[in-house]
Formats: sequence, C-alpha cells, structure tokens
Amino acid sequence: MSERALTDTQPISIRRHGPQLPMGAGFPALDRTGWLVLSLGVMLLAALMVGPLASALRESAGPWLTVLAVATLTSACLVTPSAMLAVRVGALDIPDRRRVHDRPTPRLGGLAVFGGIAVALALNGIPERRTTLLLIASAGLLVVGMFDDFGGVSARVRLVAQVVAALVVLQGGVVLTVFPHEELSGTAANAVLTVLWLVGITNAFNFFDGMDGLAAGLGIVMAGFLGTIAFRTGQEHVGWVSAAVAGGCLGFLPFNFRGTRPARVFMGECGSTVLGFLLAGLAVHGEWAMGHPLINLSAPLLIFGVLIFDMIHTTVSRIARGEVRSVRGWLEYTGRDHLHHRFESLLRSKARAVLLVHVLAVTLGLSALLIRGVSLEGSVLLLLQCAAILLVVTILEHAGNRRERRRP
Repeated sequence: MSERALTDTQPISIRRHGPQLPMGAGFPALDRTGWLVLSLGVMLLAALMVGPLASALRESAGPWLTVLAVATLTSACLVTPSAMLAVRVGALDIPDRRRVHDRPTPRLGGLAVFGGIAVALALNGIPERRTTLLLIASAGLLVVGMFDDFGGVSARVRLVAQVVAALVVLQGGVVLTVFPHEELSGTAANAVLTVLWLVGITNAFNFFDGMDGLAAGLGIVMAGFLGTIAFRTGQEHVGWVSAAVAGGCLGFLPFNFRGTRPARVFMGECGSTVLGFLLAGLAVHGEWAMGHPLINLSAPLLIFGVLIFDMIHTTVSRIARGEVRSVRGWLEYTGRDHLHHRFESLLRSKARAVLLVHVLAVTLGLSALLIRGVSLEGSVLLLLQCAAILLVVTILEHAGNRRERRRP
C-alpha cells in the first residue's frame, strides 16, 4: 500500500457506499466547461484511433506517437469515471493528522492510467507474447490494488500477489541474465534475481506515491528514458509499451498535480503498484547495451536510481534504528523518512520537493543515455559522477531528516 494510504495506525472502516464527500471536497461533478473539454477529448481520441489523422501520425512519426497520444487522451477521459466510481464504492483517502492532504480524495486513479495503457496498445495491435504476459500480470495486481483501495489488503497478500505476478512474466521469458545461464545454478540465480528486482522496484515505486504528482511524474520520466533507449536499439515493442506508460501517466498528471491546489484524485494502490511492476518488467525485457555487461546493467540502474537509492537508504536507516525486523514490517512500515519527505522539510514546499525529485530522476536518466556511447573508462567516470550526486543528496537528506524529527 502507498505511504499516503498507510499513514494511520488505525484502520478506517468504510461502508459499502463509503463516506459522503463534503460540499466542495474531493471530485465534484463536471461543470459545463468540464463536459466540453471531455467531449473534445473523446472526439480527438476517436480521430486518433481511426481516420486520416491516425494514418498521418503513423506515417510521419511512427506508431509510438499514436500510442502516446491515445494513451494520454484515454487516461484523461477515464479519470472522471474512475473518481466517481471511487466515491460510489467508498474508495476514499480520508485526511487525518498524519496525512499530507486535507480533504477526502478519491483513489482508483490507477484505473484511468492502466486503461490508457491497455487501450493504446490494443488498438494499435502492438503487444507481443512477453509484453502481453506483462500486461496480464499487471492486470492481476490492478485487481489486488483495487481491493486494497476499497478497504485494505494485508501486506502478506500483496507480497504473494507480487511474487505470483513476477513468476508469470518469468515463465514467459522475461528474465535477467546477470549470471551464466548454461548451468542450472546460473539459471536459478537469474530467476531469483528477477523476482527480487520486480518485487523490489514495485514496492519502491509504491513508496513514492506519497505526494501529489510524484509517482505519475516519475512514471513519465522513467518510461521516457526506457523508451528512448529501446527505440535507439531497435526494440520497438519495449519502446511502444514505454510510450503507452508515459502517456497513461501524462493524461492522469493534471488531475493529480495542481501546484498549490489539492489533487482531485489519487492514483491509489491500483496505480502505483501496477506502474512500478510494468516499469520494472520493461527494464528486464529490454537489452540496453549488447556485448557490454556493465553498461547493460548500469543503464536501468541509473534510470531507476532514485527508487533504488531511496529504498536502500530508508531500509538501512530503519533497520539501524530497530524499527524494521522483517519483510512484512518493511512493507507495512509508515513514516516520513523518504526522499520526498526530507526534501519537503528542506524546501518548505511539497510542490518544490516533487519537482526536485523529478529533476534528480532526469539527471540520472540522462547519464543512462550517455553511458551507452562512451568507453568502459568513461562509463566508470559517469557512474562515479552519479555516486557523487547521490552523496550530495544524502547530505541534504540528513539535514532534512533532522528538521523533520523536530516537527511536533
């Protein structure tokens, strides 16, 4: 479950139809302007799916632009129905003294994001076998996430679902090849490492769904870099799925990140978990530098560097403080010690903290692009430079952590 949704030690009991939203809170019905924008979006979406505009886009820029546009518009059009469904079934994030928002807000925004991804890929006839398995496994996590958003699912059930989803894509051939796979021991080690990567990145991304616009923005940045490298290396299927993921997040972002104004809808567990799993699966699916093991491993590590850095940093800190003693405790632990929380303490602004995390992710992603075109010596220098950047971030984090601990 996301940090936002697990910040209260007491579970909230929600009836079937859920608590009623107060006047002016949450996701109100669309006004005349809202319906006009939605109608125009639907018409433009239809034009992109069929007709001369779709053909022109495919001929001028290739399928990836069509996939991006369809995913963006579909996601944006599905946000309103998803939010209304959340209000109907009581999938609301209720504010309390430990949450970062101040009004009941619908969850289930992840339905719109995944809907945009699925529609864009299905209409363009793009998914191949491994990609299809990745989407099917993600759909399973979407269902589990919806139940979590409705009323809560235990950490054990969430972990089992993630492991099962990882095994599904593993059986389909989406596997890391870090160790020699000619021997049984190497094959087993690669399988274990793949499951750990998929489950670890899924939860690390989930932990970043703690501030408005943070998870969606990171989804755009990471999918953008994965897609860019994939198209440059001739991996069109990986590139198209990356474009769909970026588009799904892009259509959702304006409803979730509104500057100083509160978000109108949250991504929820059904969004952050699925996005993390999809991105992690794409990283395993792709080949990032043929014939260069160091670069092939380093490129995705840099693209996901913000997630990995924060996961390692918080895990080590919590174990050192004696606050986490098991995998279940790690999954269920809630606190304001993540990268974005500490940046907020330093900058005194949630929006600035979110943007700074995005800038850091872009910086590491650019290094992933550069590392493919340099020598082994240059690759090592780039990795040292990224390590120096993260060292500076660590120093800033400690300052933010001290300030955060002084809060009443």
